[in-house]
Amino acid sequence: MTTSRSDAYARLLAAYRSPFALAGVATDTPLLLGLSGGADSRLLLHLVASECRQTGAPLHLAHIHHGIRDKEADRDERFCRDLAEQYHLPLHVLRADVPTLARERGESVETVARQVRYDFFSRVMREQDIPLLLTAHNADDNLETVLFHLVRGCGLSGLGGIAPVRCLDAPGQTVVRPLLLCSKADIVAACQELSLAFVTDSTNEDTAYTRNFLRARVLPALGEVIPHPEQQVVRGSETLREDEQCLGQLAEHLLAEASVETGLLRAALANAHPAIAKRVLRDWAFAISGQTLATCHLDAMLQLCAPTSTSKRLCVPGGVVVAERECLCWQDVTDESGVPTPFEVPFSEGTMERPELGFSLCVNTVSLRQHQTVTQNDKNVYNPFIRDTLIFDTIVGCTQVESLTWRSRRSGDTILFRGVNRKLRKLQNEMGIPATIRDRLPLLCHGDTVLWVPFIGPRDGAFTPVTQDSTNAYRLTVEYHTFMTDSPKEDIS
Repeated sequence: MTTSRSDAYARLLAAYRSPFALAGVATDTPLLLGLSGGADSRLLLHLVASECRQTGAPLHLAHIHHGIRDKEADRDERFCRDLAEQYHLPLHVLRADVPTLARERGESVETVARQVRYDFFSRVMREQDIPLLLTAHNADDNLETVLFHLVRGCGLSGLGGIAPVRCLDAPGQTVVRPLLLCSKADIVAACQELSLAFVTDSTNEDTAYTRNFLRARVLPALGEVIPHPEQQVVRGSETLREDEQCLGQLAEHLLAEASVETGLLRAALANAHPAIAKRVLRDWAFAISGQTLATCHLDAMLQLCAPTSTSKRLCVPGGVVVAERECLCWQDVTDESGVPTPFEVPFSEGTMERPELGFSLCVNTVSLRQHQTVTQNDKNVYNPFIRDTLIFDTIVGCTQVESLTWRSRRSGDTILFRGVNRKLRKLQNEMGIPATIRDRLPLLCHGDTVLWVPFIGPRDGAFTPVTQDSTNAYRLTVEYHTFMTDSPKEDIS
């Protein structure tokens, strides 16, 4: 049976939720509505403006020209200005050059566009003393979001999709989504029935964008086998958000119990369910560093809490996590600019401890005659214990060991590797060396020449091969505390 427009509009009215009821605020609370001019925000404006006329609530509109679609974006701005005049509502407009900002920040256009939008919304809300922001996200948007997060390996938070009510970063500001239970098809049908004109964004047809690909290719195919999948996922997302909220509350209690002046009690985390303990570690790290850690970091941090763990240190984005007796502690490893502090020290025998950078370095002489064979480092970056045995009798361009230094990586560093002079930054990336430790690794250098790099090995021709007749050799041992495992340390020299 063909669905009539009146049926679609009736479903939409049943699914629409008053922004005041969603947020639990008085019906005269001021509102800011994000207006793009598309069908979703156009219908939301129609419904909310009608409600505000009855309650007397002030309603403001906000539109962003992202600088992406040239004349089409100019058309959208004019359309929104005409709507604001038609409804006799104040309109706040921002013109931004999102493509340029994306290049400067090294982020995607989609990500920067979202940042620009919400920064603008927040500013208008602060200036106009408006506590509630309305956006026109619908059930199809929620389905796209859940699928997008699912294929990226998210947890409950991602599968929970778009929340109908969410606090913004600025205190006292909340975003609500009155159309979140409404399907896109019903929204378009309602606009047509009500003769509500709207604009169409041509970039929505560009499947180079992940969300557009999901919208154009995946959702239609899904709808062929599952009737109204967007409605099914909306209900599932609500359940998962409830589960996430419950786990979050349990994590808050555990964080309060495990927190001490120096850090977190390891035993409290080790005895807790991993789902709760890893939430505690995630929130703890974010509160200190502002970094959201990946699952691999949280798993490794939880291993540090185990009483049987042989690992003591873990380098993570923004700091070093250290297991000290009964506590898990955080050490900052950056200067005020947020960049690891460069270092350079003379080469010498003995042990050099650099806990602030997460490594220890030991240089000692060895009697090569005790070794029947001598092998090079296996370059496994997931083994924090690395050893190389190098002979120092003939170092290219160097006559004295005293002229050598240990230092951190510098911009433009290269190394002659397998016959090719390679950029060290690119080579480390290809070798799988974690980005979080590349600027903290100790490089053995003679002047500007890099002679040896942990996890990569020596520069071509920098050292004569180690043989049983060699007498003047050093063993380099670097213990780097990152991506810890509980496997025994291996002597690979």
